[in-house]
Amino acid sequence: MIPPQGHQTTNTDLDRALNLESGFTYPPIDPKTHIRLLRPSPKASAGELDFAFEIVHLDRLSDIRYKALSYTWGRISTSADLHTVKINNQPFLVRKNLFDFLNSNPFSDDQALIPIHTQQPHHLVFIDALCINQFDSQERQSQVQLMTQIYRRSTSVIAWLGLPPPSLLPSIQSLASISPTLPPTSWTPSQLSAHNYLSNHPYWTRLWVLQELLFAPTATIRCGPSSFPLRHFSSPHPSRTRAGSPAERLTTHRLRALPLPRHDPLHMGTTILPLSEMVKTLSDTPYYKIHEYQSPVPDTLQEIFTHYGHLECSDPRDKLYGFLGLLSAKSRKLIRADYEKGVDFAFYQSLKVGLGEVAREVESDMITGEYEGVNGGWIGGYYKLVGEVFGMDEEEGRRMLKKVVKELRLEEWLAEVAVVVGAGWRVGGVVSLGEIQRGLDCWDARGESGRGEKGWLERLHGRQESAARRIGGRFGRARVVLRV
Repeated sequence: MIPPQGHQTTNTDLDRALNLESGFTYPPIDPKTHIRLLRPSPKASAGELDFAFEIVHLDRLSDIRYKALSYTWGRISTSADLHTVKINNQPFLVRKNLFDFLNSNPFSDDQALIPIHTQQPHHLVFIDALCINQFDSQERQSQVQLMTQIYRRSTSVIAWLGLPPPSLLPSIQSLASISPTLPPTSWTPSQLSAHNYLSNHPYWTRLWVLQELLFAPTATIRCGPSSFPLRHFSSPHPSRTRAGSPAERLTTHRLRALPLPRHDPLHMGTTILPLSEMVKTLSDTPYYKIHEYQSPVPDTLQEIFTHYGHLECSDPRDKLYGFLGLLSAKSRKLIRADYEKGVDFAFYQSLKVGLGEVAREVESDMITGEYEGVNGGWIGGYYKLVGEVFGMDEEEGRRMLKKVVKELRLEEWLAEVAVVVGAGWRVGGVVSLGEIQRGLDCWDARGESGRGEKGWLERLHGRQESAARRIGGRFGRARVVLRV
């Protein structure tokens, strides 16, 4: 039962608690190999929001047409924020923003979902709050690992910004009617105001949005009855009105611009024409066109936390789990999205995996002759960054840092780095023989290198090679290139 209208609550999971109390049951699935999709019920009457689940194996996702919804759940302040829909012939409470989406007509261009009573049953959509059993932490844990696949294999992603303020509705509709290639200098003041509202909408502060849009095959931004292509909010050469907006920062995260020639300059320059006409042709025809593409290079945790650690999520553990799709396959395998454990476990995993990533970068810097990271200062810098993202208690955070440093054997690794660099391994640099000899004497004094019958150069090469192999093998590098 929904509490009386106007009833105040501080429980942000009110909808989950009430749906559980009502006895709502999900059709069972194997959450590692299947997902649920939502389709309109063919039995729904006019004006009724009636849905049914369809269970789909992951192997079939690329063969069927479905959309994926990206939106903000929204906070619950009163019971007025909860509304009832029907799923599998059971009542289910949803929050206002999702209800507005389901109750509007945002798919009128392709007749995908609403109005319910006029649609065919094969139209499918993925909505995380409905399709994932929010009562089951094990299912949530498994399905979070599949988010990249679900959004990447969808036909398109719909980014729902909610209903606009009535006063801005005409301006937003006007903006939707113009070409996204029209420069902002040609927009009217009301269109500029609408674009500013859309670009700074709270939707863009949501953590999950980043990977949902990044992996979308195509994406459409919806605000009430109006829709916009994603490129309306992204540009590799941002204009004054777009620069720095939350929308642009997210949509251009991996966007790259490559200038390509439009025409063959040799052909254009050797065409037999009067000189004046040739000059005019060359000057009037832009030589370059800009090709935009998404970079496939995965992010490191340090990069993600630096740029996007401020983004919002209802569960602080998602400060890590909500970024899994952006990481390399190697880093993803090391992280377990465990919702049965607390925030401290997500913090611990962020430290361990992130420090391992940074250490591999330091190794690469060493091979190319850069040594800024060999003093270990990056350990404290990364620890401080992760602590700010998760808001960890200082004492608990330091305890976990010591644990991670020990598990990764970072102190031993840094000692090896210091010996190799301090003894004269300078890739691309010049080192005096005296400095090399002093390094060897230092090793001998510590009992780490025997003089025997070996010459000093042979001893140096042997020591450097063994140390470098230990350094490279610490974090899984396939091989270390030695240049001595």
